[in-house]
Amino acid sequence: VNQTLIFHHFENKQKLWERVKSNLIAKIQAPPLSAEPATLKQFVKEAIEQRLAIYANCPELRKLVGWQKLESAKTKHQIADIPSHALSPSQWLKPLQHLQQIKQLKSNQDLTFIILWLVASVDVLIDDDLG
Repeated sequence: VNQTLIFHHFENKQKLWERVKSNLIAKIQAPPLSAEPATLKQFVKEAIEQRLAIYANCPELRKLVGWQKLESAKTKHQIADIPSHALSPSQWLKPLQHLQQIKQLKSNQDLTFIILWLVASVDVLIDDDLG
C-alpha cells in the first residue's frame, strides 16, 4: 500500500496509529480502577494489575508500544496516549486527585510524575526478556 492511499483514509501517521491502537484496545478486558481509592497502595496495586492485564490480554500491544517508543523520540511524545479511552493512564488523574483530597498524597505532588513512573515501571516488567 502506498503512502498516498494511507493518507487518503487517515489524515496523518498519528491518526493511523490512534486507529490501530484503539482497535487493539477495544477488545481488551481489564479490571477497572477504583474512582475513589482509599489508599495510595490500593491505587498503585490496581493500576499495575490493570496494565499487566492489558498486556496479557493483548500481546500485540507490546509490539505497538515498542514502535510507539521509537516514534515518540521523533515526535516529542505526540502519539503517546489516547486520553479518552477508559484504559488510558490519563484516566488515572482523577483517582490520584482524590488521593490528594483525602491526604494520601501531598497537594503539591506532581500527578503526571506518578503516572509516568507507574507506566514506565510496568513497561520495564513487560519488556524484560529475562522472564
